[in-house]
Amino acid sequence: MVKEVEQVPAWFRPVARRLLAREARAYQALAGLCGVPRLLARHPDRILLSFVAGVPLPSLPAPGPDERLFDALESLLSEVHARGVACADLHHRNVIVDASGRPHLVDFALAVTSQRPGWLFRRMAELDRGAALRMRLRYLRRAPTAAERDRLKAGGGLWRAGRAVKRLLGALRRAPDIS
Repeated sequence: MVKEVEQVPAWFRPVARRLLAREARAYQALAGLCGVPRLLARHPDRILLSFVAGVPLPSLPAPGPDERLFDALESLLSEVHARGVACADLHHRNVIVDASGRPHLVDFALAVTSQRPGWLFRRMAELDRGAALRMRLRYLRRAPTAAERDRLKAGGGLWRAGRAVKRLLGALRRAPDIS
């Protein structure tokens, strides 16, 4: 798979190059980890990644995911975090499920990488864990346990702030042009 900055508007390319470099650093830190594509080549304007055969989590055919998939996802996230990478934008479209039912994480453009995890890294890892738990509850259609409610509260403020920013950006994109 190739990700390249030529696909974005020219005015956004300097930012896109920085995001691409950030993503390449995350893939380098995760090299050899099963469940993450391999970085095959890097250029300032593009990266080449190994292909992950599978389907995005929202496209899984019936009966859909089970507890084992989400247990494996949480285990994969623990390994990713142990290597000093936090996804920082984990959502169901970034989880690819292969034919054997194993999750793979893709899209590390907003990832936070750190050799010595500090406050920001810990908050982003907490956000990842909360996102994985929200996916589990959503796809398994069940209410959270008391312990899961406590876990959701831990990163809830940051998650709500991120949702508010996304809503604002969406409203700005949909705003009518009055010029």
